[in-house]
Amino acid sequence: MPKSIFSRKEFLIGLGFVILDLAFLIVGGWLLTHQIVKSSQQLSDRKFALENNLKASQTMYKDRQEMEKKKEEIDKIKQSFIAKNEPIGFINLMEDLAQKTNNLYKINLLPQLSTDDKSKENALYFQISLGGSFNDFMHFLKYVENAKYYIEVESLKISQVSEAGSASSDLGALPQGVVSSILNLKAFTD
Repeated sequence: MPKSIFSRKEFLIGLGFVILDLAFLIVGGWLLTHQIVKSSQQLSDRKFALENNLKASQTMYKDRQEMEKKKEEIDKIKQSFIAKNEPIGFINLMEDLAQKTNNLYKINLLPQLSTDDKSKENALYFQISLGGSFNDFMHFLKYVENAKYYIEVESLKISQVSEAGSASSDLGALPQGVVSSILNLKAFTD
């Protein structure tokens, strides 16, 4: 029988080292794999959190843009109300519209109604007396309808002057054929 190069003792020591190396390799591989999986999970969690933050930021940006649009709309709405203690701007507008439509006019600020329901409203009441042609009156109404102020027509009385020199209560004597009108408006205040 041939004699081996290695003795039994050396063989067992070598085999032990090989087994020990394999054990280190297996344990090291397992630890390395475990660390890679753990790091991968952390990166996945960070990615998910960043995606959620990005979505939240985009939503906040859209909400901020909507809020700016709403602010602009609110400002426009605020401009449609008359300053309660400064109705002169509204009166000037009505005078300009009456002149622009070739109507004689008289504008009165009426006292606030005293009933409980009406006193809670923020509104000013105006009576506008006009004298002119029917077309001029209709043009005036069109301008009032398209005015920037939030107003309601409370009542409207239109009559045609039948006799020359007939007197209108607010405008004086008007020629025959002229349309005389009284328009009661409620203009809302801020």
